[in-house]
Amino acid sequence: MASKHTTARGETLSGIAQDYYGDASLYPIIALVNKIANPDIIRVGQVLIIPDIGPDAPRHRVISGDTLSKLARRYYGDATLYDVIAIANSISNPDRIDVGEVLIIPDIT
Repeated sequence: MASKHTTARGETLSGIAQDYYGDASLYPIIALVNKIANPDIIRVGQVLIIPDIGPDAPRHRVISGDTLSKLARRYYGDATLYDVIAIANSISNPDRIDVGEVLIIPDIT
């Protein structure tokens, strides 16, 4: 299940990603889910959804015909959130996923 985080003075998305995920480079997941256009700008007191990408996060085994857009539409109701899945799974080319691959589907609820 996703967590909620209320931002404090001096925090950054990369710092928040480091705190929650142990990896500052995962800040785009937080930015995408919270529809933050410029990840360098967050407000004090802003409540952020922090998707779960840990061992308890949902998984999906890729079948023929799957795309990240289709998976984002299926799991989030929004195909434009495909990058959330790509980033969580270190997929550099979102147009290429392999049948049989097991993907983390970050919980954003």
